[in-house]
Formats: sequence, structure tokens, C-alpha cells
Amino acid sequence: MLQKIVACALVLFTVSISAQNRQQIKIKNIFWGENDAQKGIVDIPEKWQNESAVILYQEYFHDYHKYAKRVRYTSSVRMRVKMLDKAAIEDFSEFSFQKNLRVRRGFWGKEEKKFIGVKIVKPNGEERVIKVDKEAVKTDDEYKLAISGLEVGDVLDYYVYTIEPFIEKNGYAFEPITNFLANEYPTKKFVLKFNTENDFFINFNSYNGAPKLQEIDTKKRNDRRYVLEAENIEKTKFPYWYAPLRELPFFKFQVTFSRSGSFEKNVFNFISKSEKEIKTEVTADEVLSVYENAFENFNSKPTKFHKYFKKKSLTEDELAREAYYYLRHFYFTNYFEGSVLSEAKIIGYFGDESNPDYFFLSNPNRFIAVYCGMLKKNFIPFDIIVAKDRSEGNIKDLLFTSEAETVVRVNLQKPLYVSVYDPYSNLETINPMIENTEAYALTYSYDDKELSSVSTITIPGSKASDNKQVETMNVTFSDTFDQINFSKKSESYGHLKNPLQDEVLFFFDYLDEDYQKYGTEGYINKVRKKKNKARYRKEYNALIDKLKERQLKLMHSKLSSEFDALEIEEDHTLNIINTGRYSAETPFTYEQDFVMKNQLVKKAGKNYLFEVGRLIGGQVSVTQDEVDREQNIHRPFPKSYENNISITIPEGYKVAGLDKLNKNVANETGGFESSATVEGNILKIKTLKYYSNYDEPNSNWNKLRAFLDEAYQFTQEKIMFRKL
Repeated sequence: MLQKIVACALVLFTVSISAQNRQQIKIKNIFWGENDAQKGIVDIPEKWQNESAVILYQEYFHDYHKYAKRVRYTSSVRMRVKMLDKAAIEDFSEFSFQKNLRVRRGFWGKEEKKFIGVKIVKPNGEERVIKVDKEAVKTDDEYKLAISGLEVGDVLDYYVYTIEPFIEKNGYAFEPITNFLANEYPTKKFVLKFNTENDFFINFNSYNGAPKLQEIDTKKRNDRRYVLEAENIEKTKFPYWYAPLRELPFFKFQVTFSRSGSFEKNVFNFISKSEKEIKTEVTADEVLSVYENAFENFNSKPTKFHKYFKKKSLTEDELAREAYYYLRHFYFTNYFEGSVLSEAKIIGYFGDESNPDYFFLSNPNRFIAVYCGMLKKNFIPFDIIVAKDRSEGNIKDLLFTSEAETVVRVNLQKPLYVSVYDPYSNLETINPMIENTEAYALTYSYDDKELSSVSTITIPGSKASDNKQVETMNVTFSDTFDQINFSKKSESYGHLKNPLQDEVLFFFDYLDEDYQKYGTEGYINKVRKKKNKARYRKEYNALIDKLKERQLKLMHSKLSSEFDALEIEEDHTLNIINTGRYSAETPFTYEQDFVMKNQLVKKAGKNYLFEVGRLIGGQVSVTQDEVDREQNIHRPFPKSYENNISITIPEGYKVAGLDKLNKNVANETGGFESSATVEGNILKIKTLKYYSNYDEPNSNWNKLRAFLDEAYQFTQEKIMFRKL
């Protein structure tokens, strides 16, 4: 649990364990010195006496300063936690960290220095400081620190302190930071301390009832200090299907450093007019201004892109569609083979002097610039849509550009929503987390030759039937029932397609269809020397064979997971029917043949019991502590799952117990339907589970549970093959 709480502030622990005694002592005194206001504070409110643990004090600190050409960012987190039972002791008994971390900011290298201090305070006031440098144990690429001697009634007090100096001549936008006030344990006191000076611009706001940031008068013109405090914060739960940023009190901020007015003008972010002002919100007009400046000159290059379409007779709709897939291949998948050969060290440095934009368009803004340049060249009307992930709030909560999801809307008779591509992306399939949300539409004017106006729109949503997975399965048994043979076809549509493509497809599954569509060829075919070409081809084919073995092993594990940890025999096959990469309406389709032995069937005298319900895969099981729910339900998108199962009834047997397989629970949140019929010697089972909405109030939790429980119960059902 210690690791989980620290992760709220630090994604990765790093520590310098070398001899830095003077600096270590100085940092130690910051937290545990004579001025430590928290020393001796161990009492907790009566209402929390039965909790597992209580966070007595939680403090975050951020300091941004410059020194000549150098910039230094200092941050820390401190926790004091009182242990009230053995479960808490187990949660807080160990955490992991890395020893050193080197990162780069621009062209300048930077090494972070981090220091960890841990001590145990006994009820009688005795303190034992953990010697981190001696007690941490290296395992693989990280260190583990065991907190021994922790007992009920003890207070665990620890800090993580980070110093990040680097050189920056112009400006730099620091990574945004978001913190919740609530935790899995109640918190007695929460404090945020925040220091900056001139040339550091702050975007900061509090949400969902979190306290506001208060400025402290430093009596100095250049130094600025701020604090945020909260007390008696109740614990919270983080269940599945939950969007805490929409409900829990939290704050978020980003700091942008700028030495010059030119950087302030051109930085792709929303910043205040003066570093003395904290920016708490972003207006629609400010979004228009920042994006108009960023995309002022829509890139009409590379010329190779426009030459491809110059002699083609295409409608506006066809051009908008073809341009998307063309860009995906020529500036993305066209270079996969070469990059794979280089990474596998089959060839040396991989590059293509004829195309310096290798992977250029994988950057969202660059892709938008080139794609919109094509639209502009052909006078096709379009907007740039700026949206926000619904799990993080609405568009009015936008505070920095890194939060924004940017897509292009091509304004044809039926508008096209175009997102930056990945190897499997389809035109018109956008990030589901911005569907059905309000967004800003920045309209390009051909008269003004710029993004000239902004309006608020609602991005269309999708239905459960749009995002579906269809499984068709044929099942047969050996004569002795010890082996079950499966032939399974999987089809996925909409938002269920891309994640499955990413999981199942390897590059060799789809490169050839790109080469054939655009008349291009692989990297090896471009090699002129026959001797080199033959060697590359041999080594490349050997690599593909190894990757195919890896692919089958991954599919083997995936199958086992789908069947709720049942064992699948090693000998199974995979066949990709359709990659589904060139149309949103075309499903990703693949087939598998596999075998299970000595599973799902048990002998009962002359008869056999078959756990037929498990064929639809694992289902959500609502545990006892999840029955009552206070939080609202937030799902990524509506979706549905269909199963069509055909089971050949073994000769000399009939089926009993089909009535338990006929279920029907449906309400406004979704439903589960199942049916079982016998046609000749074939038992046909059909199931459908669907989620109707994006979000549900917690008052609908019981309705959602109704069909979830029914689907889970189906997996527990058995039928009997009764001997005739």
C-alpha cells in the first residue's frame, strides 16, 4: 500500500544511494528537523478508531526556480501514517524504487537526484530511522525496501525528495500534475506547498469541492508562494467503472517556463498574460487563438503526398477517405519492415534519404497539419475539433493543451471525424472517450485563410450494436469425452476492434495488403546487391518464424484467459481472415482451432456432466463488498457481446437440463439474453450481453447488477449428456 500511495505523486521512485551525507542531512532536516511541526502528533479522531490506518499528515511540495541558464525543479512528498491493524502493516511493509534515472530535456541531459527517508515512531515516542542505503535489496532492475519492525500503534513517517536541475535557454512546459485529496485511508491533514518566481507561468485549479490555492505574501517582488490545505478527509473507494476525476475533490496544475516573449507567444499551451496571475480556466476564444497560431500555415507538403492524388478522379468524400489511409501507409507502415530489420540488427542504420519525414506524421499535430493541408488545397470544408476525455471532466475544465484530444471534422454531406492514425485505425472511428461529449469546433475560413471562429458542438456517440464482438464456435467430443475440439471464429466491430487488433495482429499480418493496395514493396526488395538481399531475406524469414511462434504463444495465453484459466493444448492454429483496417464497417476477423483435454466434462454413472456455461468466457462477478455502491458508473462506451455455439451431441446420448440455459434480463442499463435449442444432433446456444449507455447513476447499480449476475450465473450452468 505504501507504494500505491507514493505513486499518487511519483510514477517512478528513484534514489541516489551514493555517499551524499551533507545533502542527505540537509534534506532530512527539512522534514524531521527541529522545525518539524508534525513531530509528536499521533492522535486521530474518535470516528476513525476502527479504521485500518489513518494518514496523519500528507504534504506535497513543488518549487520552480531559475539560476542564470539553469532551471531547477524540486519536489517532495511526505506521509505520516498510523498503523491500526495488521492489514495496514502488511500494506505498508515494502516498496520498490530504482537507483538512478537519467532523462533528457531538449538537447540537454539531466540527471534526477532523489532521496528517501523512512522512520518508525513507536507509541512511547522512540524513533527508529531505516537505513535505506543499507537495507534496500537489489532485484533485477530495481531495489526493494522492507520495513521491518512495524507494529500496531506505530507511526510510519517517510519522504521522497527530488531535485531536477537542467539547462534551458528559452522555455519549457513541465509535465502536468494531478492529485486527489482523498485516499484509501482517511486523512487528518493534507497540505500542498507551491513556490515559483518570475518567468514561471502557472495553470492551476481545484475541482469537485477541493480547496482553492491561497497565495502567501513573501514581501518580495519576484518570489511567489502558495498553499492549499484540507483537513479530516474521509477515505474513498476506487471501484471498477469509476471516473474519480468527475466526482472526487482534486487539483491539477502545469507550470510553463519562459525566458522570452517570443516563447510565450509560440508555446503550444494556454498561459496567462503575466506570471503573477494564476490561470484557472481557458475560454473558447483562447483555444481558437492558441490553435490558430499553432496551425497558421497548414503544411501542404510533402509533395509526394499531393502527387499521388493529382491524376486521380475522386469526389471530395473519396479524397478525404483515401488521403487518410494513404498517409497511414506512406508515412507509417511503409517503414515498418526497415525499422524491424534495423532493430533486429539484420541491417545497420535504417533510414530513407528520399523521405526525411520517416514517422513524421505519427505526431498528432503534424498529421493534422498535413491532412488539413490536403483539404485546404482541394477547398474541402473542415473544422479542427478540440475535445476532452469524458473521464477527466468536460471541455469547460480544459486547462492545458496536453489534456486536449484533437481531431479533424471534414464537413461533407455526412461529416467525417478523422483522428491521427495507428497501424489498425479506421477512418470515422475516434477515441471513444470523447464520444457524446461537448467540444470546441474551430472552423477554417477559406476567405480569411485561417481558423476564424469557434463554436461548441456535441460529438456523436455510438450504440451497443456498433461496438460488438461476435463469437461463433463449433464444439465436438471424442468418443470417450476426454477431448473437446473447438473451431472458433471471432469478429469485432467498432471500439472493440482496435484493442483486439493490437493484441492479435503482428506487422507481417497486414503489411502485404498495404503493399498490394499502393503498389509499394518491402525494404528488402529495394536492396540492390543480390548477395545482401539474399542474406537479409534469410535472416528476416527466420525472424518472422520466431515472431509467429511468439504470436501463437500469446494467443494460447489469451485463449486460456478467455476461458477463465482453463488449459488449452499447445497444438492450436490461428488464421487471420480479415484485418479490418480499411473500413469502419469491416470487422476484424480471425479463426482458431484448439483442443481441451480432461476438462469441463465429468462422468456421472453412464452419463456425462458438461460445464457448458463456461464456453461464453469469464463474466463479471460482483463480490459481496461490491453489492452496495456509492459511486456513479462510468463506462468507456456502449458495447455488446454475442455468442453462437453449436455443439455436436455425441452419438447415443441426449441432452438434459436446457431450461437453465434460457435467460432474459433487460432494462435501461443493458441486458443478458440466452437460449438453447436442439436441431437434429446439434445443440445451439445463443447469448447476448450488452451495455446500453456510457454512464449510469449509482441508483442504477442494482439494474446493472441484475444482468451481470445473470450472465455470471450462466457460466455456472451445466447440462447432462444422458445415455440413451
